[in-house]
Amino acid sequence: MTEHHSEEKCCPHCGVLNQGAFPADVNSGVQYGSELKGLRVYLMEGQLLPSERVCELLGEVLGCEMSAGTLYNARLRCYEQLAAVEEHIKTSIQAASVVHFDQTGLRVKGQLM
Repeated sequence: MTEHHSEEKCCPHCGVLNQGAFPADVNSGVQYGSELKGLRVYLMEGQLLPSERVCELLGEVLGCEMSAGTLYNARLRCYEQLAAVEEHIKTSIQAASVVHFDQTGLRVKGQLM
C-alpha cells in the first residue's frame, strides 16, 4: 500500500490557499490497487468469508480498514466488469456441438444422460 499526502498552505501575503497535487491515477480520498480489489472479491466469493470477517482480516493482517459497503461495491464492480465475459462463455457453450462437464448424471427431456 502507498499512502499519499497533500500539503495545504495559505499564503500569508495574499491569503490564497495552495494545495499540493496527487499523482494522476489517484482520483479520490482512498485508492485500492487491483491486487487488493481482487483479494477482497476472492475472499468473499472464492473462500466464502462473510464481509465482516473479510474486513477484520484485511484490517488485522494488512492494516487496511474498510467497511462492508466498500466490499460490496468491489463485488458489484467485478460482477459488472465480468458480465461480457460471462455472456461470451455462455454463448460459446450453447454453440458448441460437444461440451464437457463432470460425470454427474442429468435429465434432458425426461431422459437420463
